[in-house]
Amino acid sequence: MRIALAGLLLLASGVVSAQIPSSPSSAEPVEQAPRIDPKAKGPVPLNKEGTILVDMQAKMLIINSKVALREGLLEMLLCKAHTKEHESVLAFEGKAYILHAGLVALGIDPGKPVQFGPTYKEPQGQKLKIELVWKDKEGKEHRDYARH
Repeated sequence: MRIALAGLLLLASGVVSAQIPSSPSSAEPVEQAPRIDPKAKGPVPLNKEGTILVDMQAKMLIINSKVALREGLLEMLLCKAHTKEHESVLAFEGKAYILHAGLVALGIDPGKPVQFGPTYKEPQGQKLKIELVWKDKEGKEHRDYARH
């Protein structure tokens, strides 16, 4: 399973944990989770922004993102735009549950987040290969795996 983050290339193993909202906020309309055709060829957009795409044949989720932070104290690789860009390398426009739906469609187990109380439990979930793809100032494409 590969996840490609377009905008900056970084591939790594990680634990995926996400939750689909149980009840929509009355202040914000909710998009329907996309219906994904398992026989579709090539990347298919999952959201109206076109920032989250799934390629069922290649078993790959593509997240078009922008560099949020080049230097500083980092806590996350990717976050939603207008949220935690001050501590994240990349940010994407869209809803987190759409990204989650793409992972689930590819057969990724959501896993469980870290627990600190009453006793410490490590996060659980599948390891993923995360690849970052970006173009330099000259327009040359680069690829690399996310690491530590």
